[in-house]
Amino acid sequence: MAKELKGLMPPMITVFKEGEAFDEERTRRHVEFLIKNGVQGLIPCGSTGEFAAMTMDERKKVAEVVVDEVNGRIPVYIGTGHYSTKIAIDLSKHAEKIEADGVMVIAPYYLIPTEREICEHYRSIAKSISIPLMIYNNVWFAGVELSVKTIAKLSKEGIVSSVKLAHGDPSRVHDLKYYCGNDLVVFYGHDVCALEGLAAKADGWIAGIGNLIPEHCRKLCDLLLVDKDLDKANDHWLTMLPLLHMCVNKKNGERPDWLQIIKKGLEMRGQPVGEGKRPILPITKEDERKLRAELTKMGLI
Repeated sequence: MAKELKGLMPPMITVFKEGEAFDEERTRRHVEFLIKNGVQGLIPCGSTGEFAAMTMDERKKVAEVVVDEVNGRIPVYIGTGHYSTKIAIDLSKHAEKIEADGVMVIAPYYLIPTEREICEHYRSIAKSISIPLMIYNNVWFAGVELSVKTIAKLSKEGIVSSVKLAHGDPSRVHDLKYYCGNDLVVFYGHDVCALEGLAAKADGWIAGIGNLIPEHCRKLCDLLLVDKDLDKANDHWLTMLPLLHMCVNKKNGERPDWLQIIKKGLEMRGQPVGEGKRPILPITKEDERKLRAELTKMGLI
């Protein structure tokens, strides 16, 4: 029986050693850190997991380690996206073989296929596996965004059972809920408007910041999805906002990417996870100072 998808489900970072080799031991440690702090699902090999910088063998190894460490305690969806339909199918079949609970698949990127081609890409993957498929709808990274009506159509066909909406606009949440109701699990998939996305009746939140402050992210989900207390959720959101602004308010390359913030922040929290793969560089000393100040203010270091 498929596990219920709900609440906080971070796209996991991938831990690398110096020299960029996969660090299995510290990856397992990070899984335990996240589960201990309340995450309700995990997605290795997504954008935050740097899948675009990894070989196929690395991606499969990461998936195997995470599924093994989780050991059925919470749902694990493997990021199996690739421009090539054939490779995406191979990665998805591997996810099923290792008994992952599902796969998350970004639309084919770079050459910007047509909507007809993207839908057939998803149909081909779904028909090759028997575990659920989550669409990762991210116009910023894929260069293309499936419309709400197209996602609803794929849902009605039985091709997709859940979706991560990474556009940032929370209106996509209530629009999909209007067309699909409870037939489609809808995750808000960005940092910028999680309060609004969850208030719009998203089933949960998928965002990289859940790696760094999982306990705060889980509390926001619980306040809105369980307690249904918008006032308390808003108050809690405001305590998180300065850190989120560090991750999302990019202007002319003047701030580090969210990935660098997460990895350096975890180190500050006593959970060292190494650096990102090049071309990602460590954050500057000035950004370190700002990050340390925010984490101190939140009582995390």
